Amino acid sequence: GSGIFLSGTSVTVGAPPARGHGFVAWSENGTTVGTSPAYTFTVGGNRDLTANFQPATLAAFKSSSFSPTELGNDTISGSLADPDGDGFSNLAEYALAMNPKLRDRPVQSASVIAGQLAFTYKRSKTAADLTYIVEVSDNLIDWKSTASDTSAPVVQSDDGYTQTILVNDLTPPSSGEPRFVRLRIVAP
Repeated sequence: GSGIFLSGTSVTVGAPPARGHGFVAWSENGTTVGTSPAYTFTVGGNRDLTANFQPATLAAFKSSSFSPTELGNDTISGSLADPDGDGFSNLAEYALAMNPKLRDRPVQSASVIAGQLAFTYKRSKTAADLTYIVEVSDNLIDWKSTASDTSAPVVQSDDGYTQTILVNDLTPPSSGEPRFVRLRIVAP
Protein backbone atom coordinates (compact mmCIF):
# COMPACT_ATOMS: atom_id res chain seq x y z
CA GLY A 1 0.00 0.00 0.00
CA SER A 2 0.93 3.62 0.00
CA GLY A 3 -0.19 6.90 1.48
CA ILE A 4 0.59 10.57 1.92
CA PHE A 5 1.46 11.73 5.43
CA LEU A 6 2.73 14.99 6.87
CA SER A 7 6.34 15.18 8.00
CA GLY A 8 6.60 14.46 11.73
CA THR A 9 3.51 12.23 11.72
CA SER A 10 3.76 8.87 13.49
CA VAL A 11 2.66 6.08 11.14
CA THR A 12 2.15 2.38 11.86
CA VAL A 13 2.13 -0.13 9.01
CA GLY A 14 1.09 -3.76 9.33
CA ALA A 15 1.72 -6.89 7.30
CA PRO A 16 -0.50 -9.86 8.08
CA PRO A 17 1.03 -13.02 6.62
CA ALA A 18 -0.74 -15.26 4.16
CA ARG A 19 -1.74 -18.68 5.48
CA GLY A 20 1.30 -20.94 5.88
CA HIS A 21 3.76 -18.05 6.21
CA GLY A 22 5.27 -16.16 9.10
CA PHE A 23 6.34 -12.58 9.25
CA VAL A 24 10.13 -12.19 9.31
CA ALA A 25 11.01 -8.50 9.20
CA TRP A 26 10.51 -5.09 7.62
CA SER A 27 13.36 -4.00 5.40
CA GLU A 28 14.30 -0.87 3.51
CA ASN A 29 16.97 -0.92 0.80
CA GLY A 30 18.05 -4.40 1.96
CA THR A 31 18.48 -3.41 5.62
CA THR A 32 16.24 -4.77 8.39
CA VAL A 33 14.43 -1.88 10.07
CA GLY A 34 11.92 -3.78 12.23
CA THR A 35 11.08 -7.32 13.32
CA SER A 36 7.49 -6.85 14.51
CA PRO A 37 4.55 -7.22 12.09
CA ALA A 38 3.43 -3.73 13.19
CA TYR A 39 6.14 -1.19 12.40
CA THR A 40 5.86 2.40 13.66
CA PHE A 41 8.01 5.25 12.37
CA THR A 42 7.96 9.03 12.19
CA VAL A 43 7.58 10.42 8.68
CA GLY A 44 10.59 12.43 7.60
CA GLY A 45 10.56 11.76 3.88
CA ASN A 46 9.66 9.10 1.34
CA ARG A 47 9.98 5.51 2.59
CA ASP A 48 10.08 2.26 0.61
CA LEU A 49 9.39 -0.52 3.13
CA THR A 50 9.23 -4.22 2.28
CA ALA A 51 7.49 -6.83 4.44
CA ASN A 52 9.45 -10.11 4.41
CA PHE A 53 7.81 -13.49 4.99
CA GLN A 54 8.90 -17.11 5.16
CA PRO A 55 6.95 -20.38 5.07
CA ALA A 56 5.88 -21.14 8.64
CA THR A 57 5.48 -24.90 8.34
CA LEU A 58 7.53 -27.66 6.79
CA ALA A 59 4.71 -28.24 4.28
CA ALA A 60 4.69 -24.56 3.28
CA PHE A 61 8.49 -24.58 3.03
CA LYS A 62 8.29 -27.56 0.66
CA SER A 63 5.53 -25.92 -1.39
CA SER A 64 7.59 -22.77 -1.82
CA SER A 65 10.80 -24.71 -2.57
CA PHE A 66 9.63 -27.38 -5.02
CA SER A 67 7.56 -27.52 -8.20
CA PRO A 68 4.29 -29.50 -8.28
CA THR A 69 6.11 -32.33 -10.08
CA GLU A 70 8.90 -32.36 -7.47
CA LEU A 71 6.30 -32.31 -4.66
CA GLY A 72 4.91 -35.56 -6.08
CA ASN A 73 8.30 -37.27 -5.76
CA ASP A 74 9.33 -38.10 -2.17
CA THR A 75 12.92 -38.74 -3.26
CA ILE A 76 13.09 -35.01 -4.05
CA SER A 77 10.65 -33.30 -1.67
CA GLY A 78 10.26 -35.82 1.15
CA SER A 79 11.20 -34.62 4.63
CA LEU A 80 14.23 -36.93 4.75
CA ALA A 81 15.23 -36.45 1.09
CA ASP A 82 18.41 -34.57 0.21
CA PRO A 83 17.91 -33.41 -3.40
CA ASP A 84 20.96 -31.13 -3.45
CA GLY A 85 23.26 -33.84 -2.04
CA ASP A 86 24.76 -31.62 0.67
CA GLY A 87 24.16 -34.18 3.44
CA PHE A 88 21.17 -32.33 4.97
CA SER A 89 17.57 -33.48 4.63
CA ASN A 90 14.79 -31.12 3.60
CA LEU A 91 13.70 -31.09 7.26
CA ALA A 92 17.18 -29.93 8.33
CA GLU A 93 17.31 -27.38 5.48
CA TYR A 94 14.01 -25.90 6.70
CA ALA A 95 15.03 -25.93 10.37
CA LEU A 96 18.46 -24.39 9.77
CA ALA A 97 17.36 -21.74 7.21
CA MET A 98 19.12 -23.44 4.30
CA ASN A 99 18.19 -23.85 0.63
CA PRO A 100 17.13 -27.41 -0.32
CA LYS A 101 18.30 -26.86 -3.90
CA LEU A 102 21.72 -25.43 -3.08
CA ARG A 103 24.67 -27.34 -1.61
CA ASP A 104 25.00 -25.06 1.39
CA ARG A 105 26.24 -25.69 4.92
CA PRO A 106 24.50 -24.82 8.17
CA VAL A 107 26.02 -22.34 10.57
CA GLN A 108 26.94 -24.47 13.56
CA SER A 109 30.03 -25.09 15.65
CA ALA A 110 31.27 -26.74 18.80
CA SER A 111 33.90 -25.08 20.94
CA VAL A 112 35.25 -25.02 24.46
CA ILE A 113 34.22 -21.98 26.51
CA ALA A 114 35.50 -21.65 30.06
CA GLY A 115 36.50 -25.31 29.98
CA GLN A 116 33.09 -26.60 28.88
CA LEU A 117 31.76 -27.83 25.56
CA ALA A 118 29.54 -25.22 23.88
CA PHE A 119 27.40 -25.70 20.78
CA THR A 120 26.24 -22.84 18.57
CA TYR A 121 23.75 -23.21 15.73
CA LYS A 122 21.66 -21.00 13.47
CA ARG A 123 17.94 -21.75 13.22
CA SER A 124 15.06 -20.45 11.18
CA LYS A 125 13.09 -18.03 13.32
CA THR A 126 9.78 -18.90 11.70
CA ALA A 127 10.07 -22.70 11.94
CA ALA A 128 7.86 -22.62 15.04
CA ASP A 129 6.45 -26.05 14.24
CA LEU A 130 9.81 -27.70 15.08
CA THR A 131 11.56 -28.52 18.33
CA TYR A 132 15.34 -28.10 18.55
CA ILE A 133 17.11 -30.29 21.13
CA VAL A 134 20.84 -30.09 21.82
CA GLU A 135 22.05 -33.42 23.20
CA VAL A 136 25.36 -34.41 24.80
CA SER A 137 27.07 -37.76 25.25
CA ASP A 138 30.30 -39.30 26.42
CA ASN A 139 29.98 -42.46 24.27
CA LEU A 140 27.90 -41.64 21.12
CA ILE A 141 25.27 -44.14 22.32
CA ASP A 142 23.59 -42.54 25.33
CA TRP A 143 22.41 -39.00 24.49
CA LYS A 144 21.17 -36.64 27.20
CA SER A 145 19.34 -33.31 27.09
CA THR A 146 17.87 -32.71 30.55
CA ALA A 147 18.27 -29.42 32.42
CA SER A 148 21.16 -30.97 34.35
CA ASP A 149 22.91 -31.96 31.10
CA THR A 150 22.59 -28.85 28.91
CA SER A 151 21.98 -25.17 29.55
CA ALA A 152 18.87 -23.43 28.36
CA PRO A 153 19.26 -22.07 24.81
CA VAL A 154 20.57 -18.50 24.71
CA VAL A 155 19.89 -16.28 21.68
CA GLN A 156 23.26 -14.84 20.64
CA SER A 157 21.96 -12.90 17.65
CA ASP A 158 18.69 -12.31 15.81
CA ASP A 159 18.51 -10.82 12.32
CA GLY A 160 14.73 -11.07 12.09
CA TYR A 161 14.92 -14.18 9.89
CA THR A 162 17.28 -16.43 11.84
CA GLN A 163 18.61 -16.73 15.36
CA THR A 164 22.05 -17.91 16.44
CA ILE A 165 21.64 -20.07 19.56
CA LEU A 166 24.22 -21.12 22.16
CA VAL A 167 23.80 -24.18 24.40
CA ASN A 168 26.43 -25.36 26.90
CA ASP A 169 27.22 -28.89 28.05
CA LEU A 170 26.82 -28.75 31.85
CA THR A 171 28.90 -31.84 32.57
CA PRO A 172 32.15 -30.76 34.23
CA PRO A 173 35.11 -31.64 32.02
CA SER A 174 37.40 -34.43 33.14
CA SER A 175 40.77 -35.31 31.74
CA GLY A 176 40.76 -37.89 29.00
CA GLU A 177 36.96 -38.29 28.85
CA PRO A 178 35.46 -37.49 25.42
CA ARG A 179 32.36 -35.31 25.07
CA PHE A 180 30.10 -35.16 22.05
CA VAL A 181 27.27 -32.84 21.07
CA ARG A 182 24.54 -33.00 18.43
CA LEU A 183 21.40 -31.14 17.41
CA ARG A 184 18.21 -33.17 17.12
CA ILE A 185 15.33 -31.58 15.21
CA VAL A 186 11.84 -32.91 15.90
CA ALA A 187 8.91 -32.31 13.55
CA PRO A 188 5.27 -32.78 14.62
